[in-house]
Amino acid sequence: MGHDESKYDLETVLVAAEDASSLKPGKTKSLVERLSDKNRAVRYWAALGLFMRGKSGLKAGHDELTAALKDESPSVRVIAAQVLAQFGSDADNTISLDVLLKHASLDTNSIYVAMLALNALDEIDGRAASVIEQIKNLPTKSKVDYPRMGAYIPNLKTKTLADLQASR
Repeated sequence: MGHDESKYDLETVLVAAEDASSLKPGKTKSLVERLSDKNRAVRYWAALGLFMRGKSGLKAGHDELTAALKDESPSVRVIAAQVLAQFGSDADNTISLDVLLKHASLDTNSIYVAMLALNALDEIDGRAASVIEQIKNLPTKSKVDYPRMGAYIPNLKTKTLADLQASR
């Protein structure tokens, strides 16, 4: 009915999620291939599956993860950036930190995207030390009021900065 049925194929998303979380080495190649799927949820799970595989996931999908930094979905961009920042080269880290900082801002992103990006910055620990000042300057209030979630960003920002200070 006027929309691409593949976007809404729940079974395809569930298979991608299962492949990602199974951590079976034989699934890595299909995860790399799924980074170009039409469905953003499939691409998200593919990136997450490569993240869960650490350095081997990065090695298998480096070029595709780099391309995913420009994905139409902010969640895919953030997870791809986290993989590259956490497990990649210094050059990968530099490019990815820019992506993560951009998505951690409540000025231009939803609270959900900002939390995902801030969590990634927190997880990569010392590899984010070079952007402590930019993290300090991130807004903690959104233009949209999230009554139940209002403290998440300030608390996460405080934790991330404390972890980064400790990793110096």
